[in-house]
Amino acid sequence: MKKKVLLLVTMIAAAIFLVSCSSNQQASLDGEYYFYTPSMTDKMSKTPWVVIKDKTLTYYSGGKDDPSGTLRYSVDTEKKTLTGEGKTLAYSYDKESGVLSAGIMSGDAQFVKKDSKKYKELKKTEKD
Repeated sequence: MKKKVLLLVTMIAAAIFLVSCSSNQQASLDGEYYFYTPSMTDKMSKTPWVVIKDKTLTYYSGGKDDPSGTLRYSVDTEKKTLTGEGKTLAYSYDKESGVLSAGIMSGDAQFVKKDSKKYKELKKTEKD
């Protein structure tokens, strides 16, 4: 009887552990992202250029406050692709720094997520 109870408790604990681990695998991409130029000036745009909400990425050419054009892509977090505007683009996301890289514009543009580690570093250097 004690072995059965111990086995049951162990199985429940293992199930809880597996569920908690699997749900934390993917970082949420939802949020506002600022255009970032690391190679030139190591600065970011004043307004967000990308907004991701509910697996939809909206790109505002020129910034969200005064865009010269808007593009929409659906986000596939498993394949790490953006699909829209008649094409499929690969993206990468560094969860630790909060930097999103995607070929939305010519080349591989980088965008910094608001309130991420990199965002806070860049804001701090702007004040200095």
